[in-house]
Parts: sequence; C-alpha cells; structure tokens
Amino acid sequence: SIWSAIHPRLLELICEHRSTLIFANSRRLAERHAAALNDLAGEALARLESASPTMAELVTLGPQLVGRLGFDRAIFSEVVDGVWISRAVYIADDPQWADEINRVGQDQPQPLVPGLHETEIVRRREAMVVTDVQTDTRVHRPIADASRSQSYVAAPIISGNTVVGLLHGDCYLQGRPTTASDCETLSAYAKGLQLALSRARAAE
Repeated sequence: SIWSAIHPRLLELICEHRSTLIFANSRRLAERHAAALNDLAGEALARLESASPTMAELVTLGPQLVGRLGFDRAIFSEVVDGVWISRAVYIADDPQWADEINRVGQDQPQPLVPGLHETEIVRRREAMVVTDVQTDTRVHRPIADASRSQSYVAAPIISGNTVVGLLHGDCYLQGRPTTASDCETLSAYAKGLQLALSRARAAE
C-alpha cells in the first residue's frame, strides 16, 4: 500500500527531526552554562579587584573564589625550581579535609617530571582537563589519594614567560566530571589572579 511505502520514510524523518531538536537543545544548554560560568568568573575577578589583598591573603582568597566558579574544591600551588608545591586548599564546608590535602602537597612536593599532566600544563602554558584520576599514573598520586578526585581542571598562573603557580579545581562534592567550559573559566580566572598577585607584590 501507499502507507507502507511512506511509513518507513516518515519514521526516518521523525527520528531526524528529534535528533536535530536534541542537538539544538544541548547546544543551547551548553551556551547558557558557558555564559553563566563567564559571569561567575567576572564576579570572582571583581572581588579580587575590590579586595586589594596582600600576597599572603591572596594565597587563601585565590582558591576560595574558585568555589564561586562552579567548583567545590580548589588548590593553589607554587612552582619553584621545577617543583610543584601546594600552598592552600579550599573545600566548601570541610576545612579539615582541605588542611589534610594541603599538608600532603607540602610534605610531598611534586617535581615536574616528564609525563606528568602538570608538566605539560607548565610546558604548554595551557589549562587542561584531567580524567580518570584514580587510575591515571600521570598525576600527583599522594594528592590524588588524599582528595579522592575523579577528574579535575588545572590552569597555569603565568608571570611574564614563566609559570609561577598552578590552580586546580574539581566538582567532587557535586559528583560531576569537570568539562571544557570549566577549563576555560579556570584559565580566565588564573590570569586575573596573576594580575592581582602582581599588584600585591608591587605594593609590598
């Protein structure tokens, strides 16, 4: 019959239309999410600008404001002579766990050896999303064990042509993996934090 000939094509068109709608909706959601993260980054940078903190205060405030960017945990670290050393850790509502992770990062500083993700971040001067943290051998294993992180974003803090620090953020408490949007947001915030650090250093 005519219907039997049309029916398969009709189903095909319906499926194509549904896929198009799903793709368009996903794209709109992603765009809204990215815009929201950009707004949050702007607010965090404005807070840095208005606070005019000292260097010592920035070490604490810097990772705390990462919590306003959609992350719930953050690590602020220095890079000194090719070694990555944790300086401050922020975890929403759990300062004791934050202190534990920070202590691990200070007691066991990580040389930036070949193969480590952070070595690539420093070499390329680019932020990166790291997944499968608990099984990946290219991470700072003591911090990975202490934090129980599943995925994270790390961004370089750059002064001139030199990476002087690292910012890490993840969404462990939310139970969601970090994304490319998170990576872009943390990278933008890291640049603003470096400006604040430079101003504070000059003032002191």
